[in-house]
Amino acid sequence: MLAALVGCAALVSTDVKLGDQRMAEGNWEEAMLAYQRALKEDPFNPSLVQRMELARERAGAHYEERGRALLKERQLDPALEAFKRALSLDPANQARQQALAEGLRAKEAWDLVQEADKLARLGRTEEALEAYTRAAELDPTATSATDGIARLSETQESARRDSPMGRPVTLKFKNAGLKEVLESIARINGMNVIFDKDVRNDPVSVAIEDTPFDEALELILNSNSLFGRQVGPQMLLVSPNTKQKLEQYQDLMIRTFYLSHTKAKDMLGLLKSMLDTKRLHANEQTNTIVI
Repeated sequence: MLAALVGCAALVSTDVKLGDQRMAEGNWEEAMLAYQRALKEDPFNPSLVQRMELARERAGAHYEERGRALLKERQLDPALEAFKRALSLDPANQARQQALAEGLRAKEAWDLVQEADKLARLGRTEEALEAYTRAAELDPTATSATDGIARLSETQESARRDSPMGRPVTLKFKNAGLKEVLESIARINGMNVIFDKDVRNDPVSVAIEDTPFDEALELILNSNSLFGRQVGPQMLLVSPNTKQKLEQYQDLMIRTFYLSHTKAKDMLGLLKSMLDTKRLHANEQTNTIVI
């Protein structure tokens, strides 16, 4: 029995010495493990408890600092692992909870940027912009998201300037019929106009100079409580801007859905069985559903 007690004392002494050595080396986690082993043999030793808590605190701080450095370098997966390890050593530490949450937001933002890049390459600009925007909201420091927004916005603006809808127009009318004004501005862009039966031909005066076509059209429509909806390549429908009319003409909207994980022709049959509409078309070449 005496030999066993001497052996245990020697073991405790060895673990304590190892813990002290690892502390001096800055190897906090191994020091903490050594002190934990020592405490199994001497659980009420206040000196050992203090040493182990100090080692735990420094190990947690080390992982937290490492996580922040990795996050700054945009090494997101290693950063998350470091934050999780730091939090496991002190689960109630609010600073580490916030650091982990920040890392998770940055990771989600990065995933959104990857998705947005893919959408942009496919020409799905609006969806790409939405993904970039969500990424920037999650992580304002994500320059890849803000750069993507700037790049696609410039592309859209350039396309708009080059398109007929973005070409500047100059219009001057005095007490002219509203329908004639709208027909004239539409004709500039090679479009025809269909008027709802409730659109009145009130006299209007218009003076617009070097204004993009779409802005000029929108200005005239809004100032006369009307809305316009393109229902064909060169066809514009104009109607009073009321809830009833908006509901009446909402079915004339065309939406295109790009599919990634199934064939358009397979999805078409499923949608027709679920939706009460016959206005469904599948484009197998682009793998899209048009509603």
